[in-house]
Amino acid sequence: GNAGHGPYTDTVTPVGACGITNAVKVVAGSNYTRELLRDDTVSCWGWDQYNVFGRGGTAFSVPKPVLNLP
Repeated sequence: GNAGHGPYTDTVTPVGACGITNAVKVVAGSNYTRELLRDDTVSCWGWDQYNVFGRGGTAFSVPKPVLNLP
């Protein structure tokens, strides 16, 4: 799910995250990936074990907006 291209499969080649065309910064961690978009919003995908995305601690394999940012 960290690749952001939909399926939960490993890949050794670069893939584009689904629907993302306006990222200005991407940060990848061991369990999830975050991106800052041109409109100053943030999207994330991967394993949300500690509910850092504001989406209830679930995993998802395509980018979703982070909810409830200050």
